[in-house]
Amino acid sequence: MTISRSPIDFIFLVGFLATLAMGSWFYFSHALPHRSKLDRFLASCLPFAGFIVLSIFCRELLEAPMRDWDAVRLVPAFAMLRGFRLYSPPQTGPILDMMYGPVVALAYIPSAIFQTPTRAVLLAKLFTLLFYFGPVFWLIWMERRASTLADRVFPLLCFICFCLFTIDSAVLSGSAFWNHADAPGLCFAALACGFILYRRPDQTDLPFFLSSLFAALSIWTKHVTISLVIA
Repeated sequence: MTISRSPIDFIFLVGFLATLAMGSWFYFSHALPHRSKLDRFLASCLPFAGFIVLSIFCRELLEAPMRDWDAVRLVPAFAMLRGFRLYSPPQTGPILDMMYGPVVALAYIPSAIFQTPTRAVLLAKLFTLLFYFGPVFWLIWMERRASTLADRVFPLLCFICFCLFTIDSAVLSGSAFWNHADAPGLCFAALACGFILYRRPDQTDLPFFLSSLFAALSIWTKHVTISLVIA
């Protein structure tokens, strides 16, 4: 019996071996001077763990055109771009089952410029990944504001741990990997908190304005984030 191999298998094998070699270099080289063995071990896990996370991201992108709901949830964006109403009166218009705010349609409207569904779904999936993981990476990176290689290892490890936790969670993985209102809603909510959290003492009005703007965008994306008003 013969087993067929695809080019993706070869790419994965090469990446797997390359990240193992890179991890070994982190552990045995002087890239992290004056660090304990535990710190060097954690740093050596970084390339391989990052490769696993990146591989899962690529898998989600490649599988997106084969998932019906990833395409169906782009209907509001296509409708808005082509002049249809998102919320029709009870007696007229198409039934879109649009129960979220209009910002979710605006968030995915760049994907609606494509004429083929495959390209539209792929671009929307890329936006979903950026919406969910991008603000978290920014928040973790701003917390450390690292300048050296050794200082960058810890925030990168924290971000990869967050990615792995999301992948393992049935709830969070749905928010992170489905084209839906969850990812942009969480993105705007995180940005609203981040602009307040990391504002400089010399900044007065701009962080509050940006925080209020993104809080409003989050609420008008998915209404369950209305607790941001209290926060």
